[in-house]
This record gives sequence, C-alpha cells and structure tokens, in this order.
Amino acid sequence: MVPRSRMGLAAVAGGTALVAGAWLPWMSLFAGLYPMRGVIGVNGRIIFLAGIAALLLGVILLGRDVRGAPVMLSGAGLLLLALVASIFIGIHQLMAGAGHQAMVVPRAGVGVYVVLLGALLTAIAPVFARSRHP
Repeated sequence: MVPRSRMGLAAVAGGTALVAGAWLPWMSLFAGLYPMRGVIGVNGRIIFLAGIAALLLGVILLGRDVRGAPVMLSGAGLLLLALVASIFIGIHQLMAGAGHQAMVVPRAGVGVYVVLLGALLTAIAPVFARSRHP
C-alpha cells in the first residue's frame, strides 16, 4: 500500500469518528433519560463539519496526492483536539458542580470520547504517510 493510501485511510477513519461522535450523546441528564447529543450545539456542528471535510479529504487521498494535505490534516486535528479538550473539561466541571443535585445525575456520554479519538486520528494521519523503507 502506498503511503498516501495509509494517510487517506487514517483521515477517513478520523473523519468517520468525528461525524459519528458528533451525533452520539456527549452528556446525559436524569440518569440517562435525557441524552444531549453534540450536534445540538455550535461546537458539535463544527466538529461534524470538520469530520465531513476530513472524510472527503481522506477519500480524495485514496485516489491521488493533494498538495498540503498533511499540513491540513494535522492542523485541523490539533485544533479539534484543543476544542474537544475544552468540551471534555467543561463536561467534567459541570458533572462535578451538579453533584449536590440528586435528581439531575449528569453523566458523560460516549460521544466525547469518540470525537477525541477522531481528532487524534486526524491529527496523526500524516504520520502514516511516512515510508518505513528509505
């Protein structure tokens, strides 16, 4: 497999995880009865659109080289990692602050973890393009 294809596959996987994670619940209230999905907010929509862009770029990379693709993927992935880290911290602060509200019972959802994985895959996709043989 050529290095470009490995980078394309990593970008497709990262983009798919970003899109799926944006639709999954990021948090739930009332012991899971009220799931809050990422796409209900601006941050989730940004992550969803970035996932679509990474997915499309990955599909294009499977067929041909794109000049500047490694820089685009790693830059977008690092920005997404920073965004997801701030969301992750905010969710955990909200859960810690609502501890005295016995009825609310906030829980972190799986979507944040899937988005974190997608951002990480997108950021490191250019590493897969490096050839192992000199």
